[in-house]
Amino acid sequence: MPRKPRIHYSGAVYHVMLRGNAGQAIFFTDSDRFKFCELLEEGIQNYKHIIHAFCLMGNHVHIAIQVFEEPLSKIIHNLSFRYTQWINKKLQRTGHLFQGRYKAILVEQDKYLLSLIRYIHLNPIRACLVDSLNKYKWSSHHDYLGKTCFPWVQTKWFLSQLKNNDSSNKSAYQDYLNKKMTDNDQAEFDVGNNGSSYLGDDAFIIETEGNKAVLIRNKTFISLEDIIISVSKEYHIEKNELHLTIRSSFYMEIISMIAWIATELDITTLRKVARYFSKDETCLSRKIKRIRIQNNKKMLMIASQLKSECRLKALTMKSEHTP
Repeated sequence: MPRKPRIHYSGAVYHVMLRGNAGQAIFFTDSDRFKFCELLEEGIQNYKHIIHAFCLMGNHVHIAIQVFEEPLSKIIHNLSFRYTQWINKKLQRTGHLFQGRYKAILVEQDKYLLSLIRYIHLNPIRACLVDSLNKYKWSSHHDYLGKTCFPWVQTKWFLSQLKNNDSSNKSAYQDYLNKKMTDNDQAEFDVGNNGSSYLGDDAFIIETEGNKAVLIRNKTFISLEDIIISVSKEYHIEKNELHLTIRSSFYMEIISMIAWIATELDITTLRKVARYFSKDETCLSRKIKRIRIQNNKKMLMIASQLKSECRLKALTMKSEHTP
């Protein structure tokens, strides 16, 4: 059964949870945690999203993230892939570090983000790792107290929502942190409304479901086949030629371009493209990295055209189904 598409729109806020495969540890030394934080910062620079809060635990991570142009899947895939590479190279091992697909709850910002940030910061207390958050340095808690440990964490929105709308009032944050959370509140942040992939009131859920319907319809318009046809035309070949078994750097370049566009548009995964063409996934990944570095104008134009077509059809479908 295919995975359900993530809901994406500019300004969407998610509670992301990355867990170790089979519950295994994902951090082994402080240098690992530093590396993960470094990758979080690089992701912000590359994809222009916002991280409102985070907490690194022994075998999992919590992140409150707000996306804009780039979809969440692209951001988290880059983060988890690069960190897994770091760990595997360091420990001279292979295989998966994280457990399957990451979990993400789409959160209604105005109603739940305040509580979500508190929930994330209190994780070390709930896990009995420390008796005071001041003793735990691997979260954004200290940044909310004005200590600027991780300057890329966005604290202004949260602090502006508190007492007297004063973004410099750190005591208001501490007061809010001390408010007791119910067991039901805690469960909601992990599983959403009744086990769904979002957390919000009825109006938010109705709007979310509407966006999901548009997204699902939109996915049927731009497919891997569409990308193959478009790229094949640019290279003046028949698309069936790409399935030839002969080893050719020319055909490999075309397949790499197809894989790059498909993953950039979040149409499918690199693994599925590799299987479709019976190619090695690792080899394709290396080729895509070269494409990004080379900044190929022709392929950027094709990707831009397909993305525009995708959005136009999504807007058309939305207008047709809006009462």
